[in-house]
This record gives sequence, C-alpha cells and structure tokens, in this order.
Amino acid sequence: MLRILHLADLHLGYRSPNLYGSTEPEPRDTLLEAIAAYLNPQNAPAGSGAGKTDLLLIAGDLFDSHNPEAALVRRTMNTIKRIQDLGLAVITVPGNHDELSYRDSVYRRYEKEWPGLLVSTPRMEAPMPYAVQGKRIFLVSMAYDARYPTANELQSYFPKRSSEALHICLLHGALWDETSPPVNQRTLLLHREALLESGYDYIALGHLHQPLELQGDNPGCLLAYPGMILQRHAHDPHAGKLLWVEIERGLAPKREWLPCPLPGLEATPTSEEALTDAAILALSQEDTIPGALARCYLRDLVSTNSTVRRKYLLSSLTTAIDAYNANTVS
Repeated sequence: MLRILHLADLHLGYRSPNLYGSTEPEPRDTLLEAIAAYLNPQNAPAGSGAGKTDLLLIAGDLFDSHNPEAALVRRTMNTIKRIQDLGLAVITVPGNHDELSYRDSVYRRYEKEWPGLLVSTPRMEAPMPYAVQGKRIFLVSMAYDARYPTANELQSYFPKRSSEALHICLLHGALWDETSPPVNQRTLLLHREALLESGYDYIALGHLHQPLELQGDNPGCLLAYPGMILQRHAHDPHAGKLLWVEIERGLAPKREWLPCPLPGLEATPTSEEALTDAAILALSQEDTIPGALARCYLRDLVSTNSTVRRKYLLSSLTTAIDAYNANTVS
C-alpha cells in the first residue's frame, strides 16, 4: 500500500494589491510550510494518517509565475527538503503558470538543485521505475514545454503498464473529449477517455482549480484533481482541503480529504447585519473556506479608495453572503 499526498495549483508568489493592499507575502506563500508541519507525525491530527505519508505529488503550478522571487524559491526548496527529511519521496511536474518553456524558468534555473524528482521530459515516454519507501513504482509523466511541437497536440497516447507494480501518472493539463470547448490556454490537452483507459493505478492531475474525481475503466484506477487550496481572487474556485490517496494493486483507491492547516482558514464570515466598518476590517484579516467568496470581496473593500468600486463591491459582497447563507441553511 502506498499513501500519497496530492497537491496542485498552490500558486505561491501570487500578488494582488486589491486583496491585500501591500507587498507583504500572502498567506498562500506559507501554504507549503504549513503542510510540511502537518506531515510531521508529531503535529498530524490523531487518526488522520497525515504523518504516515509515503509520497508527495506536486501536479503543476506550484508557483504563480515561471520566474518567482529567488527568496521564495529558496524557501520552497528548503521546505521540500524538510518534507523529504520526514521520509517522503517528492515528485514535481511544472504547470502552465510556472512553465518550463522560458529560458528563465524556475525549473531550468534550479534544475540541478531541485529536491526530489523534477519532471522535465516534453513527451510521453515508457513508464519510469522509481523507488518509494523501498517499493518499486512506475511513473508516467511529461511537462508542458512550448519549445516542442508535441506540447500543443492532443495527448492521446499513454504508454502501457510495464508490470504489475503500481503505476502513477502525474500531469498538469485540461481533460478533453468530443464535447469539450476549444482550449486556448498554454497547457497540456489530455484525451479523457484514453487516460481513463490507461489502467494506471492513480492519475494525479493539476490545472483544474475545482476538485474532480473520475473512475477509470478498471475499478482500481482513479483520476483526480485535488483543486486549489486557497483562491487567488473572488471568482477563483478552490477546494480548501488536502487530498490523500491510498493505492494498492488490485484494490479500489481510498481517498481522505482533510482541512488545510493554514492558520485562520476555517474562520466564518459575518451576517449581512454585521457589515460595519469595524467588522469589515476585522474580517479582512481572516481567511475562510465556507465564505471564501465573501472574504475576497471584504478584502477588496478594505483596500480600495474608489467610491465607485466600493459601491460595486458592497453589492457583490451582499450577494456572496446571501449565497453563503443559502448554502449553509440547505
């Protein structure tokens, strides 16, 4: 049995003056550090199994930019090393925000120093053997790299399994089928049916900010997007949770969703009647999963000096809170 923590779309380094009104690091920049602390058996919640993880998969867009600040990159690499020190293997694939294509891409500049396994191949190749906790698994993966024509083609070829050992597919991209609208983003386009027919034990994807799980043709095959933990702006879908998956050959994968350990993420928003200036200012200091849309509008309200924008945001905030109340009542 292999226990996996599947992360994607952390977008470390994202900055929005409308949200925070300053150049101070956002809470999201501490996401990976909070997760690393959570993985320590001494800090993991009792009975959660968070401290018994074997493998960390990072399915793209770890950074919001292909060229993040050097200090943030160093912090991130040091955090991954601490995760390795806990006994986890770590595999990272670039996304479309932290794209490999650019000459100054973070993954090209730090390739030799990057902790764990960094996927940089621009094409689908035969499953690669890899050791995790003394167990042999096989990895199928590729990185979007616009320097190669294959990057912009529909990915419909997924190599066959090499053995009865566990096979994991790690990709950052958008699923495609005959009903899909045109995709204009710089990202891998993945043939949904072919991927689900691959028979891999776990297909770990990134790019979609909303959680998604699909069962493959084989009952032992699971495809999943973990979703975004912390949204970047008011209309950004997100999960707010961490996804653990246990896989064992021949058995259906087991999933466990746990709240993200980022401080303040579980705070709840106020009611419409409590929208005083003081309440808005207080709530703008907090993060919340249940009322994340309202929370973002609150932060925008606090940081803007525009009377017109404040009027628009207040109207949007009221709508967001009404939606939140409707969801919590139902």
